[in-house]
Amino acid sequence: MAATIARGAVLRAFHEPVTIEEAPIPAPEPGALVARIDLGGICGTDIHLSHGNLPIPLPVILGHEAVGRVETLGAGVETDFTGQPLRPGDAIAWTSSIPCGRCHWCVVEGERTLCENRRVYGINQRFDE
Repeated sequence: MAATIARGAVLRAFHEPVTIEEAPIPAPEPGALVARIDLGGICGTDIHLSHGNLPIPLPVILGHEAVGRVETLGAGVETDFTGQPLRPGDAIAWTSSIPCGRCHWCVVEGERTLCENRRVYGINQRFDE
């Protein structure tokens, strides 16, 4: 049975300890999925965030790097980005941003992490259990 409540490491104020809080797990939107986290990590970005070095709104859930398993697929999700079938229970890992695939950094340099138009996701949604 799918979990209905997640726990996350929430930063409510810069330079203060995080708190572990619970929140309801939403149903996945079309084109998205819900993952059960097996292992979450804290990286350098999280340290910068907790020290107030990056302009972000608070509160924020730290730990945007994780691996886990597909819990629920949203409408229209049938494959991963390589085209392989994706089903509940499949092991997955992901990055914290989506490059555009069209800018100089993506096409010419092959440096997708430097994409000028990348969309960052998960920074307010990871490190849950």
